[in-house]
Amino acid sequence: MKLFLLLILLVFQNTFAFESNKNVAAVEKIFLEEIKKKNSSDEDKFLLYNLAGRELYNYKFYDKSLEYYEKALKLNVTSDKTEAYINLLAIEYASSKSISKKTYNRALDYFTKTKKIEDVGIKKYMNFINTSFFSEGGTKDYQGFYGEFTKQSSIKRLIADKKYKEALSLINSKSVEDRDLSTKLQYDFLRSAVMGSQKLDLACKSKVDAYPNSIAWSIEACKALIKYQGGKKLSKNDILNVEKAVKDQESSRLYLVKILGDLK
Repeated sequence: MKLFLLLILLVFQNTFAFESNKNVAAVEKIFLEEIKKKNSSDEDKFLLYNLAGRELYNYKFYDKSLEYYEKALKLNVTSDKTEAYINLLAIEYASSKSISKKTYNRALDYFTKTKKIEDVGIKKYMNFINTSFFSEGGTKDYQGFYGEFTKQSSIKRLIADKKYKEALSLINSKSVEDRDLSTKLQYDFLRSAVMGSQKLDLACKSKVDAYPNSIAWSIEACKALIKYQGGKKLSKNDILNVEKAVKDQESSRLYLVKILGDLK
């Protein structure tokens, strides 16, 4: 699967700190149950380790985040490992306010061998790290975090194929908080499909709190997810009501709410 990658330079902070009350064990449990399934391929495990690393990073559990990214890198898979190498740089800085030449060179070696260094964004990013930390007079200031982007059609195709883990892996979680409600819903749907009912805080919930009586399909969809994350099984009527609202108001989003039928 070809990924369209972009290095997004953001102020280094935890801007997407949902579920701040969760501890490391609770976050790990979400992924470990899926990883331990007998039919999980190494490609599946790679995606799950990557997602675990990202989630743990978002909660500032840096040591554990590093552990899962390292597990992802040890797997002999063809998947793109750019996120892991870039986020290991971010983790090192978050933990020690510095970046070692060893960590930088490790990432650079991967980008050079895979020719990803020819990508304008990656080249600019690595030059930024080199200039900031290893050049005389460098600022020693790290303001970067890796994010991916993909055309909406790619995520839509993966959702249609029920490849929810892959679709979720294409979304930069740190960019979701400031996006429109449809984008937040997409993220919430996919997290629910991958992680299950774990009492996850939902990005869309603030809109439901603000407009509880709205008949918009997006509010109805979010209410269904809130019910599911509250530990209640969605009924056939719950799903049909959301689907009807989408068909009446924005049929192009029907592919998204079909995920409701796969929530266990």
